[in-house]
Amino acid sequence: MVEKLKSSLISVSKGVITPFIVIFVFSLTIGLFLSLTLLIVSIEEGTGNLSDSAMSMTWAVFMFAQGIGLTFDNCVLTITPLGLTILLIASLSSLIRKVEGGSTAYVTGTVFWVAVNVILSQNTHITLVDSVPVIIFKTALIYLISLFIAVFPRSLVYKTFKKRYKQVCPEFAQKNILIIKRLSVILFAIYSAVALVTVIVWCCTNIGSVNSFFIKLGMQNGSRILTSIACLVWLPNIAIWALSWICGAGFSIGKVAHFTLASSMHKSLPPVPVFGIFPESVSDSLYRNAILSVIPIICFAVILLVILHKRGCGLRLKNIEDKEELKAFAIGLAQAAAVSICIASLITIIFTIVFALANGSLGEYRLSFVGVDIVESTRAVGHLTLYAVCAAWLIAVLGILLSWAIRYLFSMLLNKNSAQNKTFNVEAETTSENLTEDNTNKTDTELIQRKSPLSLKKAAPRTVSSKTKRE
Repeated sequence: MVEKLKSSLISVSKGVITPFIVIFVFSLTIGLFLSLTLLIVSIEEGTGNLSDSAMSMTWAVFMFAQGIGLTFDNCVLTITPLGLTILLIASLSSLIRKVEGGSTAYVTGTVFWVAVNVILSQNTHITLVDSVPVIIFKTALIYLISLFIAVFPRSLVYKTFKKRYKQVCPEFAQKNILIIKRLSVILFAIYSAVALVTVIVWCCTNIGSVNSFFIKLGMQNGSRILTSIACLVWLPNIAIWALSWICGAGFSIGKVAHFTLASSMHKSLPPVPVFGIFPESVSDSLYRNAILSVIPIICFAVILLVILHKRGCGLRLKNIEDKEELKAFAIGLAQAAAVSICIASLITIIFTIVFALANGSLGEYRLSFVGVDIVESTRAVGHLTLYAVCAAWLIAVLGILLSWAIRYLFSMLLNKNSAQNKTFNVEAETTSENLTEDNTNKTDTELIQRKSPLSLKKAAPRTVSSKTKRE
């Protein structure tokens, strides 16, 4: 009984310590940064001591990182800083994985996390958009996602499912599912990298616009640096908007601005420094088409490599006359097509969710919606991916058939040349035999001719003597 009670207390303490450490570290980091920022702003602007409100803002930002919107007077801010959210989930998952506990610890941790967040939400002077039940739901969802990432891959349920999956699912299906999973992750990472590079290019080419916003706001160097660092928490959001932009869909800042590759409209844009990096339209059709082709070209190259590589689909055809090999090639074609379509579908589903998470609002009226059109952006990314996948599959098939045709033609030419060589050799042998026979006959004739005069000379006197005797 004592041992059981002791074990329960240890599990409960493990469940409490994990969220407590994360909340403490995050609050301390955010609080120190906000205090420094507000202190520098108050010094440079000559206002009162703004750092007194740092603690209240810290709790608000902590709520904001979990998708709970904030209200500043008439400004409603609901664009979740995905950078903070990802960092929060990663920290929770890592700590839960290290502090191993049972189901009691996980339940206790979830309850403690939600309870602390509800308490913090009631101790901030900044008005929160969501009600308490919504706050409970969102904070619990964040903790459960972290718990799932940390615990599920090592859980008994997952191991049992994996074992059953290997027993029931055929080997070729397991291989194809593994290819789909890995390639989807690779393509998602590549798309994200392209989006981040696009944001960096925006920052380098539009630094003048950002500087003009700083001047308009009257911000000094210290405020500019800290504000720029603070804007990094929205870097994933802006990268997602950039992906929509390079795929041709674009994004909008409420009703005051709209940015696409073909057109750019912005009037009365709020002087938010991060808005200064947003690009103008690309007037040159050549450059515009080059930007649009970045995603499909990369996707095409990756899919083509997977279709042809032996560790991927391994599509090959050496002898089309072999029925077994031809049948295997047809099955491989179907498998490669299924894998390609599944990858395109999975990428489309993933980015539908991602686009939905990146949106929000900056106000109630003209700025009530900031972000991408989910349907249009999903269609743009999905279509480009699907076109690239289909092109890669088609090029792979044509390339394999063309290589077989070239090999077949070469083999025909080689066979024809070998046949001609054989015929020539036979004719040469026949000719040499005839020449040999002719030479032999000629030699015999010469020998006969050489012998015949001697016989004539010997026979001549006999003939004369006989005639004289008869006379």
